[in-house]
Amino acid sequence: MQWRKLGASGLASATGIIEYTRMLCERNKHPVQKMVELRAPAGVTYVYTMTGQQVAVHDGMVEVSEENRGPLMAAGFTLINEE
Repeated sequence: MQWRKLGASGLASATGIIEYTRMLCERNKHPVQKMVELRAPAGVTYVYTMTGQQVAVHDGMVEVSEENRGPLMAAGFTLINEE
C-alpha cells in the first residue's frame, strides 16, 4: 500500500495511485541491467544477443546483460566476473 503514502491529504488514494503508477512506468522505461563478462570459446568473434544485438568479442571476452548470460553459458562461454 505504498501508493497511499504518496498522495495529498484531500485526494490521498486517487492522487497516490496515479503518482505510484507514473513512478512505475518511468522506472520501466529505463530498466537497469546488470552486465556480466564472459570468456568466449576459441574462434568466436561476434555474439548475437536475444534481442538481436551484435556484440564483438575483444581479447576473448564479451560483456552482455544478465539476461543473455544463460544462453551464452549453455553455448560454451564461461563467467569471468560476478559482482
